[in-house]
Amino acid sequence: MKRTTLERARQLAKRPYKVVIAKDKWSTSRKPVYVATYAEFPGCMASGDTEAEARVAVQALLPEHIAEFLESGVTIPEPKEVAA
Repeated sequence: MKRTTLERARQLAKRPYKVVIAKDKWSTSRKPVYVATYAEFPGCMASGDTEAEARVAVQALLPEHIAEFLESGVTIPEPKEVAA
């Protein structure tokens, strides 16, 4: 991956994309597991033991996910508007 592509991806990842967090209903443990994704990037997912852990994990993945889009020529979606 080119360094310039990753730098551009990091800048794009700063846009106000919406993180969606859900409690995983299929967890086999007794502890809850939370799964975070982006409304605009449904394939970018991460999990954590808490909502905060899941959010941090998915935010860390977003630049790489966007970089893959850039390298593949896939259009980067605009951030979705959040209803007030």
